[in-house]
Amino acid sequence: MRRGLGAIAAVGLAACAQTAPPLPAPPPSIEGEWRVLAVNGRPTSGSARIAPPIFAIDFGCNSGRSGYRIERFALVPVGPMGTTERGCVTLQDAPTDAMRHEDEGFRIAHRRMQVTFYGPDRARLSNEAGTIDLARRQP
Repeated sequence: MRRGLGAIAAVGLAACAQTAPPLPAPPPSIEGEWRVLAVNGRPTSGSARIAPPIFAIDFGCNSGRSGYRIERFALVPVGPMGTTERGCVTLQDAPTDAMRHEDEGFRIAHRRMQVTFYGPDRARLSNEAGTIDLARRQP
């Protein structure tokens, strides 16, 4: 009888010792230094810095900066974004093409942007104005 109780107790303890399944990993953080890869699918160069409470972005010529907050998976600008207004001339594009492309990026950045991650080092900011694709800068 004692042996039977010991076996039952051992099985019961083994069942209690099983661990719960691991929790899903938290999503990556949008905070940090990023390279701008594309605006509306068109390759571009630039950078973004997301460091509470500041969101700063440039598209190769002009830059913008505003306060922001994070709400779930969205960046929400707080107040207007201040931008520089230099004329942009590149060797690849006519100045108006480069400026038009940059204007598209700022139209996106001025509004609430949904954040979608594609792994820990890639993200897309999107809203009704379009998309900005980012890659995390490596230290």
